Amino acid sequence: RTVANRTVANRTVANRTVIAWNFRTETLSTRTTRLHTETRVACSGRSKLVFGAYWLAIKPFSGLVRREMLRLARDSAERPNRPS
Repeated sequence: RTVANRTVANRTVANRTVIAWNFRTETLSTRTTRLHTETRVACSGRSKLVFGAYWLAIKPFSGLVRREMLRLARDSAERPNRPS
């Protein structure tokens, strides 16, 4: 299910943070598919400051986790099918 930017913004309540993480595939050829990820964040009130500080600390690790997740997805997709 796709979450539109306006949906994330509409669910924001005073002093709250709403986060949505999207996965999308793009067919490049009959044998190749690209996996895209997107993270959207909507903050309001004081949560903007709190989340900003949190993100400064966590951003490098978030990137590492995302790259590892994409690597695992690629490895799984490229693994030969095993007979049932």
